[in-house]
Amino acid sequence: GVAASPGYVATQQIKITWTATTDPFITEYIIQYKLAAASSYTTAGMTNDTEFFIEPVASAEQYNVRVAARNELDRRSDYANAAVHTVA
Repeated sequence: GVAASPGYVATQQIKITWTATTDPFITEYIIQYKLAAASSYTTAGMTNDTEFFIEPVASAEQYNVRVAARNELDRRSDYANAAVHTVA
């Protein structure tokens, strides 16, 4: 078996995927998330890929996730809401 070190907690994560924009000037996507009950979003990170992992997150909690695209002129698209994710 695997011996876990003291205080070890398995990292929970949410995998998000989205469809790439057709805008050739997009330089990155901004990913934000919040607990479903929370009022404000936190920026999880930025990527130029079409998938992103948010971690650590709490087991059995529901999260709202949204993604925006930003172009080379630093203009940001509206946020597109992803589905509500429940952490496995």
